[in-house]
Amino acid sequence: MDDLVEFCARTDVDPIAQAAVAHAQFLSIQPFDDANGRAARSLINGVWRRRGVTGGLVVPISASIAGDRRRYVSAWRASTK
Repeated sequence: MDDLVEFCARTDVDPIAQAAVAHAQFLSIQPFDDANGRAARSLINGVWRRRGVTGGLVVPISASIAGDRRRYVSAWRASTK
């Protein structure tokens, strides 16, 4: 965790690459069987926010899907035809 926190604090790495590496590193060291995806994705947002890539909260796509699941499934099915 110390290495991950230190990496997340760097400013000499491209912020998009930094967020991707931090996400992957977190998933490789976290102790939960379910991969703890929400925490890992919030780490991406934290890196981007701290580095100035985003000015506010980035809402994950899963929140949009959950808001209208029927529409999502319909669009997904249409895209796979």
